[in-house]
Amino acid sequence: MTVRALARYVLEIPELAGTEPDPLAALNAIFDLLASGWPESPKEA
Repeated sequence: MTVRALARYVLEIPELAGTEPDPLAALNAIFDLLASGWPESPKEA
């Protein structure tokens, strides 16, 4: 299930990045999140 969820997220990247004012910066930010994970939410801290 984890691989399917990740694959679905990756397939959404062009749509997510394409709606941003700077698509390349958005693409880089998305892949940074994939590589390093999301920061901890303040509510979880």
